[in-house]
Amino acid sequence: MEEIINACALARAIVEKPVVIIARTIPGKGVDFMEYDFNWHGKPPDHEQAKIALHELRTLKGKIRGEHE
Repeated sequence: MEEIINACALARAIVEKPVVIIARTIPGKGVDFMEYDFNWHGKPPDHEQAKIALHELRTLKGKIRGEHE
């Protein structure tokens, strides 16, 4: 996740030409019940699953930024 954030920051600094970021990603990374589960590709979570996923992703984002809960 940190590599993606860094790549986006570098890409924003390039203004004179188009930029592409190619990523080899892990499906569902950061969400326990989705990680590596290809069945989630194109399938939306229900309301409760979305709440759980957002909480897990916000926690991960805070860890990457060095924030504490």
